[in-house]
Amino acid sequence: MEESYVPLLLMRHNRPLRGVMIDRQPWVCAKEFGLLMGHRHPERICRLMDDDQVRTVIFCTRQGDAGPVQVLSESALYRALCRFSHPENRSLRRWLTHEALPALRDAWEHRAQEPKRTLMA
Repeated sequence: MEESYVPLLLMRHNRPLRGVMIDRQPWVCAKEFGLLMGHRHPERICRLMDDDQVRTVIFCTRQGDAGPVQVLSESALYRALCRFSHPENRSLRRWLTHEALPALRDAWEHRAQEPKRTLMA
């Protein structure tokens, strides 16, 4: 956990899913993704993933509080969807593929064009 990240809030059926871009790759909050999938114990999803599919980062919120959060990579999202088959997961996969992850990438590209500290020096 080196840096803190300001997550992008994505909403599906009045449920939040916070996501960030780390090293040009989308990562989302593991617990919130588990709740979206309807998993009984969303905190356990990380146990099934490989080490490179899970990270612990710090999310900074607008209220100023920060806390460590486990996040899943894009490959971990699809692995979880395959592992926990449920009829709703098909539409969840479509939402992730066509709306959520592109929105996350677009928001990151917009921030990437802003001036950087190293360029201003």
